[in-house]
Amino acid sequence: MEPRSDKVFVYGTLRRGFALHSELKKVGARYLGKGQILGRLFDLGEYPGAVRLTRAKGNIEGELYDLQNPVEQLAVLDEIEEYDPRSPK
Repeated sequence: MEPRSDKVFVYGTLRRGFALHSELKKVGARYLGKGQILGRLFDLGEYPGAVRLTRAKGNIEGELYDLQNPVEQLAVLDEIEEYDPRSPK
């Protein structure tokens, strides 16, 4: 599946100052700034999950990054995050 954007929003350990941020830097993502999306976080054990909302019920704080080669870069980030786009959980 081709990405629909050349931007990625991160809200967990990929953010600056957190454990996996170095991996985001390794793939060459360019920091654009802080941001937020309408959504709600859920506790999934080892990591949070996010559900995007269409109405103002809460915000998820995070960071926005530009991807020069989103197909390759997102594949690496998906592997790091243990996400399989063919079988989302």
